[in-house]
Amino acid sequence: MKSKVLRLSVVLCLLTSSVVFAQNQILITNAKIFDGTNKLVEGKDVLIQGNKIVQIAEGIMITLDENSQIIDAAGKTLIPGLTDAHWHTMHAHIASMQIFVNDIGYLTLVGAEAAEAALMRVLHRSAM
Repeated sequence: MKSKVLRLSVVLCLLTSSVVFAQNQILITNAKIFDGTNKLVEGKDVLIQGNKIVQIAEGIMITLDENSQIIDAAGKTLIPGLTDAHWHTMHAHIASMQIFVNDIGYLTLVGAEAAEAALMRVLHRSAM
């Protein structure tokens, strides 16, 4: 189950990136949607325009043309907006074994570099 959620979350992130996917409008149907309160909501659709989720509702209708796409999630789980929500900064750029054998000062610098990279990803996405 976790791997399906992770895969679909990655797909949603890729779909919402205007750099990776140039569609103007994407409608995802037939999905379970995590609502942020430990509940899965069924029977709703997710509408993405450009790189933003603009609507989560039941029965969203769009005009299908060359700038739009409808994706049937086939009952898989979506976690809209969940990106870099939990991670261990020092673990992001080095192998796990390196944490046990390196100096804390070095690990702090590696963690700061990883945090900067995460911030730049967010800023880059916001500018799109």
